Amino acid sequence: MNKKLKSFLVSFAVGAVLCALVILINRDQGYGTLRQLCDGCFVAAVLLLGVGVLRFVANQGVFDVLGYGVQSVFHLHVPGASIGNARDQETMQEYQARKAKKRKSPAGLLYAGLVWLAVSAVLLIVFEMTA
Repeated sequence: MNKKLKSFLVSFAVGAVLCALVILINRDQGYGTLRQLCDGCFVAAVLLLGVGVLRFVANQGVFDVLGYGVQSVFHLHVPGASIGNARDQETMQEYQARKAKKRKSPAGLLYAGLVWLAVSAVLLIVFEMTA
């Protein structure tokens, strides 16, 4: 199983858990089953898409400057935080290259979020037709 499929399946399962939690929360609110399902799928979609977009933005290096700045301030002002000479601290380019190696693709999160959004839209259409 490749990494993207595994990421999609894990994200889809997390979406199912989120959907079930929303259904359990809405159980005593007097909503119909179809509306509870629609709400649960929509919440799962929004959360997965939100995390996926944040991961995509982070993969573009938007937060690298902030992370490097915090690391530099920490090493400068906390005694004993850095081992060796202050000149041995990595540069911004080295920091970005190191972070780029650790980044993961947001494809699984985004695809799972889109699937949950599509399911939510279908349930909403069915709910509106039956109401």
